Amino acid sequence: MADENVQQLPRGLSVFLVIIISAIVGLVVSGAGYFYLFPLIKAKYLSVRVPDVRKMTVENATKKLREFELTINQIESREDAAVPANQIISQDPVPDTLVERGTEVRVIVSKGTDKIAVPAVAGMTLNDARGIIQAAGLRVGAVDMVFDATVPENKVISVSPTPGSMVRRNAVVDLTVSKGEEKKAAVPPAAVKKVTVPNVVGKSITEAKKLIEKAGLRLGRMTTASDENYEFDTVLTQSPAAGASVPEGGKVDVSYNAEDADEME
Repeated sequence: MADENVQQLPRGLSVFLVIIISAIVGLVVSGAGYFYLFPLIKAKYLSVRVPDVRKMTVENATKKLREFELTINQIESREDAAVPANQIISQDPVPDTLVERGTEVRVIVSKGTDKIAVPAVAGMTLNDARGIIQAAGLRVGAVDMVFDATVPENKVISVSPTPGSMVRRNAVVDLTVSKGEEKKAAVPPAAVKKVTVPNVVGKSITEAKKLIEKAGLRLGRMTTASDENYEFDTVLTQSPAAGASVPEGGKVDVSYNAEDADEME
């Protein structure tokens, strides 16, 4: 019969094969557990997320990290104008990082700073700007007064160092202040040149005209008169009188001897 031809394994060998197969299955299951289940267990029960301790004091940060079973290590202290003294500037690992319990969080702590931001005082009066600068712990240095058509008189035009710059306490801040718009000085009238009136009495009209023009004057109104003691066309009178000081370009009126006493210009 067919069943009689089937050979059975020895009992010892069967037990051995069962053990080997069980061991292989166990290793496979253990490996799967290690690679897939253990990280989940570790993340849930053995790890924590790092809290944010930045801008905390070292004392408060230490207490906070203890709550998460973490430790703190201050690795550096440095000046920082934005973070007050004894507060944490930065941390490593950064906040929300998943780490094992007992992990050390390294922090850098602020020593603060004695630097001060230069206040913005442009547009203020000199007195107001001076008060604000001194209240900030700084000193007013040179005050340069300049003409400026756009900034009212006694108002600050600019500041040096520039506003917002960080400077040491008691540092000097220089100001440029407006004197207002420069007013142009009135131009004095040109000095009027004076000339001396020549003596033309007894001169002919032609000669009198030449002398008057040579002196920088003009022959003005001419009137006629009759005087038998003088030749015709001889100047009898003049105005202004000879020797008078008059503005250059002025007129000299004369009267001269003529038969017909006519007035002419």
